[in-house]
Amino acid sequence: MSPLETEVPSELMPGTQVEVLNRYQRSWSHGFEVAAVDQTGYRLRRQSDGYVLPVVMPAGRVRVR
Repeated sequence: MSPLETEVPSELMPGTQVEVLNRYQRSWSHGFEVAAVDQTGYRLRRQSDGYVLPVVMPAGRVRVR
């Protein structure tokens, strides 16, 4: 886990507003919510347009807003 990554509760509920670690800019991006919980992480939805991201985000790259 990198210094920016954080521990989060093991299961965030769908609809929870979250921030996502942007590994390129090394900062947290807001404007997302949990769409679904997967065994390997979270499927996230962009709040601006409702688009569900095509990748699963590991728990260490997601934090509650």
